[in-house]
Amino acid sequence: MSTTTLHLEHRFADALPELAVDWQAETAPGPTLLALDEELAAGTEMLSDGAVSEFAALEDLVVLRGRLADVREERFTRAATRIQRLVIGSDAKVAPPDTTSLRRAAPRVQRAWQGCAPADWGPGTPVAVLYERSPAVLVFRPATGDAQVADLVQCGTGEILRSVTLPGR
Repeated sequence: MSTTTLHLEHRFADALPELAVDWQAETAPGPTLLALDEELAAGTEMLSDGAVSEFAALEDLVVLRGRLADVREERFTRAATRIQRLVIGSDAKVAPPDTTSLRRAAPRVQRAWQGCAPADWGPGTPVAVLYERSPAVLVFRPATGDAQVADLVQCGTGEILRSVTLPGR
């Protein structure tokens, strides 16, 4: 193993002594573990009341075609129908090949999602989306008969922002 010696000079301090400040760095304390959140370390997140959200794990959130689907107010029903067809498909037991979990999504997708605090989104298939350019969750509830409800749920609160009944798949 070779050793490299670094020689620091003081030409600046010699040339402009009025701009130089003598200082000595403090010794940094050793790192200590203050708290360990085992549920967070395991990949789940907790709600503000301490309960673990049913879909809090990034593994449960669906990402469509490697990006967050863009959902707009004026085209909500059309977007929900398109996303339902791509995510649920014709066989609800088989995940379509163009979907992935948020945990496996590209870092840019995960960064766009960072502003979404987990909430209790209820039963169904949660899809990570951008609603009017803000993170939200489009939850496809379990189909009942020949109908399926799609709820657009606000991050953090779980409040339903929009809802539409679609033909079941």
